[in-house]
Amino acid sequence: MRGRTVALLAITALALISLGIGAMNRGRDDAAATGDGRAVLAGDAVVQLEIRNGSGVSGLAADLSLLLGRAGATAVLLANAPHEGFDRSLLVNRRLDDETAADLAARLGGVPVVLEFDPAAGADAVLVLGADHARVRAALAAAAEAP
Repeated sequence: MRGRTVALLAITALALISLGIGAMNRGRDDAAATGDGRAVLAGDAVVQLEIRNGSGVSGLAADLSLLLGRAGATAVLLANAPHEGFDRSLLVNRRLDDETAADLAARLGGVPVVLEFDPAAGADAVLVLGADHARVRAALAAAAEAP
C-alpha cells in the first residue's frame, strides 16, 4: 500500500511539473504574439535562422543576432561561413514558403534569396553576412525602432 502511495505521489508531482512548464511556454508564446519585447511573428511562427559570418568582421553574427527579434526571426546557430570573401549578404531559404522568405529578406535590407530546400535542416533559413553587412544592420536597427 505504501509503495502505491509513493508511486501516485511521484506521478502527481511529474504531472504538476509538466503543467508548470507548459504554462511557462504558453506565457512566452503570448508575449511574442503581442510584441512584448520579444520576436514579432512571421506568419504563425518565428523564423529560425542560422547566421553565418562571411564578412571577416569578428563577432558580427553575434551582434546582429541581438537585433533579429523585430524582424520576426531568432538565431538558432551562430557560426562562420566557409570563407570570409562574401561580397554580399544573402538569405539561403531551407524550408520557408517563397512569400515568407521574400518578406524576411526585405526586412533584412533586401538581401537576395537563394533556394536550397532542405526540410531536415536545423533552421528555416541561413543568413550569410557579407561585406555589405552594414545594410543588414541598418534594416534590423530600423525594425527594432519601429513601434
